[in-house]
Amino acid sequence: DISLMVLTCYTYKGLWQPFLKLKNKYINYFKTYFCVDEIKDYQINENNLEIISYGKKSNVNRHGGNFFDRLLYYLDKIPTKYIIFFLDDMPPLGIVEEEKIYKIVNIMEREKIDYVKLSELTVPYSGQIITIDNINFTVANNSDKLFNTQPCLIKREIFIDMVNYCKTNNRIYQNGGLELYGTEYFRKYNIKCLKTVEDTVKISSPAGFVASGILDQTVRIMLKEKEDIDIETFKDGLIYELTNEEYNFVGDRFIREYKRRNIGQT
Repeated sequence: DISLMVLTCYTYKGLWQPFLKLKNKYINYFKTYFCVDEIKDYQINENNLEIISYGKKSNVNRHGGNFFDRLLYYLDKIPTKYIIFFLDDMPPLGIVEEEKIYKIVNIMEREKIDYVKLSELTVPYSGQIITIDNINFTVANNSDKLFNTQPCLIKREIFIDMVNYCKTNNRIYQNGGLELYGTEYFRKYNIKCLKTVEDTVKISSPAGFVASGILDQTVRIMLKEKEDIDIETFKDGLIYELTNEEYNFVGDRFIREYKRRNIGQT
């Protein structure tokens, strides 16, 4: 009763094949739900993969954004009790042991745990270390950033409830709002959280390898050398060509960064 959920958008389509190549190499034994805003003319032919298209362009602007509506739409169509959640710029970079995933789910069932971070790089988790069934976990401190968008195992019903809380209680329609108010939700409802001390899912960095649409060049070199993956980039290292529509939808933080770098409109 476990599936993979990959959250992405058409603007970031340059990451799709690299992500799928790494997923197929390192974690290919669960059904994947590839969650996009719109698919347009792009073809994805993968075994054991279902595309869920929202049918409208993603909008992470503070006013009128659809980020949480998109998430709820995807989650409504994913039937499994447990979800391994990925963003498109945080693919696995090492073998994810199937047996360990099942052991973690069994622990979550038995110990009433709702959410487990899977990357060693989830820095905010700095509390007590406990061992359950020969797996070392860190217990999250209440002051920590409890929810973030690094790879995790989460109960679907908790994910849905958290996104509804975020949608009702804030107007930051992007990952930052999900993390900020997701953490608030976790604290308010005393959601039980753990983190695996050692990597269950190895990632490149806590922030992924794309920031404001700009590809980390160190990661680009690593992917080419280690995985024979070449991610196409455009002007100023952007992974897409910035249209006027995309510029208007990218959100305040992106616009500030683009103005600082003199990218796109001014």
